Amino acid sequence: MSTRRLSLVLVLTSLLVALVFSFGAGRSEWLYWKPPIVLLVALYWLLFEPQTFGLVFAFTLGLLVDFVSGAPAGESAMAFCVTAYWAQTLEHRLLHFTIFHQCLLIAGLVVVYQLISVAIDLAIHGGALQLALLYPALSAILVWPFIAGVLGRLHRRSL
Repeated sequence: MSTRRLSLVLVLTSLLVALVFSFGAGRSEWLYWKPPIVLLVALYWLLFEPQTFGLVFAFTLGLLVDFVSGAPAGESAMAFCVTAYWAQTLEHRLLHFTIFHQCLLIAGLVVVYQLISVAIDLAIHGGALQLALLYPALSAILVWPFIAGVLGRLHRRSL
């Protein structure tokens, strides 16, 4: 199997696993803390394979998340796209940071994603802004080292 095909299989498998974890059943009291796993996996590929994956990749994944979650079409797509753009502008810095600093920057990107998603949701459905908006960013700090470590090992092995 060629390296390119193996890498594509790795990307698709990682995204499929992320979708399963994102939309699998979970306890209702933990749903506020659930990090956006699909976004985190997408950010990994955007940062470590920028010549292959870009804003169209992020937008497409966002549409897929919208479709799977039943959200209005384009809500997650827009949030993914804006977050991906910010990640690409920070790419050169982020890649040279320690894992601790990467976690903080990823948490900031998750907050951007959450704010865009909540703003769109508030515009469509109304409601109120809650502090629980920040919980996924905090849990993303804990999940990012695992995602970056596992995908990093698999990615290096596939090269």
